[in-house]
Amino acid sequence: MAEPQYITQERYDTHNADVSKKLDLIYRGLFIDNGKPCHQTRLDRGERMLVLIAWISGALCVAVIVQMVDFVFTKLVK
Repeated sequence: MAEPQYITQERYDTHNADVSKKLDLIYRGLFIDNGKPCHQTRLDRGERMLVLIAWISGALCVAVIVQMVDFVFTKLVK
């Protein structure tokens, strides 16, 4: 019968440090490339900016159309 293994604070701290290092490497691999954001992060930011620009331009187009319709109706009523 095998003896039960106990986890000591020292072993826990060592294991925790190893896991933290591995997670940091994974994070750097996914989001940082040579000190700069990776291609995936830059593409995501660019996509978000394009969506924002499309939303703003759509809102401006709707505002212009509403103003034109208002102008036409005020001319027809008078």
